[in-house]
Amino acid sequence: MHRNSRALHVACGKCLVTASLLLLTAGCGGPERAYPAGGEVKFKGDPVGRLATELAGGRVEFCTLDLKTSSVGEIQPDGTFELKTLALSESQRQKGAASHKYKVMVYNPYPARERVADAKYGGFRTTPFEHEISPTGPNRFELVLEGHKYNATPRDD
Repeated sequence: MHRNSRALHVACGKCLVTASLLLLTAGCGGPERAYPAGGEVKFKGDPVGRLATELAGGRVEFCTLDLKTSSVGEIQPDGTFELKTLALSESQRQKGAASHKYKVMVYNPYPARERVADAKYGGFRTTPFEHEISPTGPNRFELVLEGHKYNATPRDD
């Protein structure tokens, strides 16, 4: 009898471990659904966006308030960006961002000859931007920066 009860105990233990793993996996459910999101970076006093071209190659990052989820977009020559979720591999990345409230950071291109945007936009605690991604959209954001190296005065090159 002792052998049978031990075998039953081991079998139940394996079932419990398997069930626990299945519940954990089901609870995680993989990555959250991402909703299309992006926008445009501009400098105050530059309505046509000529100064934002200097941010091309920089990044915009949306990071949740609990620092657990992020989406990133590269700034294009016209100042626009489209977000993609962060993941361990490129194949796991999704276009857009999950439905959350975010702090939004803007990073200068790297390597940069000189800083284009004020460093406060690249800090989680110092950025003034907070936005929310909504499942119903449109999730298009205009990020207007101050403090361009030219004091937001467009140049006539």
